[in-house]
Amino acid sequence: MRKFFYTLAASVAALAVSADTASAQWNRNVVSNSGNGVGNRVVVGNQFGGGFQPFFPQPQFNANRVINSGNGIGNSVIVGNRGPSFGGGFNPFPGGININTVVGSGNGVGNNVIVGNGGRPGGLNINTVVNSGNGIGNTIIAGNRR
Repeated sequence: MRKFFYTLAASVAALAVSADTASAQWNRNVVSNSGNGVGNRVVVGNQFGGGFQPFFPQPQFNANRVINSGNGIGNSVIVGNRGPSFGGGFNPFPGGININTVVGSGNGVGNNVIVGNGGRPGGLNINTVVNSGNGIGNTIIAGNRR
């Protein structure tokens, strides 16, 4: 009987941990010191596939951090997130919480840094670009689309 209760307790704990992890829906990418040189492309992003959560869904968290990447000649750094397309119940940020940080990237000649978020209206979208796009003929485009 004791073995049955230990097995039951372990099963309940495993279910609780897996349910908690699923409800958090946290996606995070970190790219560091990559795509440097000539003609490279660094593409980083998270996309939520949608789905209906009828009760109390957690917001979708997407975060990207690109550090010292895409430096050189003719490189592209493209960073973006897309929050959930629809959901139900109460969700303070139905478009997800989308955060992009680009630091020290796209420096050199003819490089592109494109940062943005898309998804359902109501999301919290934050883009930060620091010390990037320095040099000759570089382009930085930052924006969010709803």
